[in-house]
Amino acid sequence: MLRENKERQNSFHSALYEKIPESHILKQIDKVRFKSALRGVYFIPNILGGLIVGYIFSFIFTYIIPADVYEAATIDGSGAFYTFRKITLPLLMPFISINLVLSTKNMLMVFDQIMSLTKGGPAQSTESISYLIYRNGMDGGQFGFQSANAVLFFVLIVTISVIQMKITGKKEEQL
Repeated sequence: MLRENKERQNSFHSALYEKIPESHILKQIDKVRFKSALRGVYFIPNILGGLIVGYIFSFIFTYIIPADVYEAATIDGSGAFYTFRKITLPLLMPFISINLVLSTKNMLMVFDQIMSLTKGGPAQSTESISYLIYRNGMDGGQFGFQSANAVLFFVLIVTISVIQMKITGKKEEQL
């Protein structure tokens, strides 16, 4: 059944390409001007998100950790590395842990950038797990199997997130 669907799909595409010359298709693709600019515009929200995170960390370093803590560490004679390791890092650990969890989730679930820019190519070098689930479900006709894979992938992401929160939660300190 799957083979028949593929053959039918391939025969449709070949019939379409026979009626429309390849040079005409390439000319239509070339008419889309500023393709690189459009791809760049697509990533502006991602870039702005990174800038906002930078400003948030700047705010955290300036206002969240009081100067009294650093003053006490200096009076006690701690060096710069010891102050960072024993005071700054434990006080920033709640922010680091949530950013670590969200970044890991985004890394594992990247789909839209791959779909819009490369569609998994060249030679399947930019495929992610979520893109494989989508492609095999839609193109391969494996809806049920890929739905099960998506549920397992969700469970895997939740498990990784819980482990990260437990590990980093042990290192958190409160003022």
